Amino acid sequence: MTDNPYAAPKSPVSDIEDDGRPAVRPPQVVWAIRLLIFSYLFGVSVIIMNWNYYEALQAVGKTIFGQAVGIAIGAWIYYKVWQGRNWARITLLVFTVLGILGWIAVRITGITANAPAMIRASSIVGLIISVVVVWLLFFSPGKAWFRRSD
Repeated sequence: MTDNPYAAPKSPVSDIEDDGRPAVRPPQVVWAIRLLIFSYLFGVSVIIMNWNYYEALQAVGKTIFGQAVGIAIGAWIYYKVWQGRNWARITLLVFTVLGILGWIAVRITGITANAPAMIRASSIVGLIISVVVVWLLFFSPGKAWFRRSD
């Protein structure tokens, strides 16, 4: 330290390393979350419009409980994707693969052969949206949002 009262103060400064993660959330992540929310709301509206069909399949309480649990888990995972958590992105990928396998199994067994056309169409729309979301989060510039930020 110098005794000069007119000397500028000094402090050590270190450079911050760039981890490659964007400072601003990429638009692909924003679109993915919007699509997920739209898909969920679309699915709920299909359930409401075809309530008689779903009521015949299972008890009303089970349907409402399943939707409540689904929205709670979905909102939590969507929020974690919004924050850039890689595990949440991978969880969405696993759910998408399971959804595709389930859709194939339902088509092979013919379980939904008697379902209203709107329900069958909504399952295809939901799968397409899920595949687009996976693409936005894994293969577009949106994947940079999930780089580790130590």
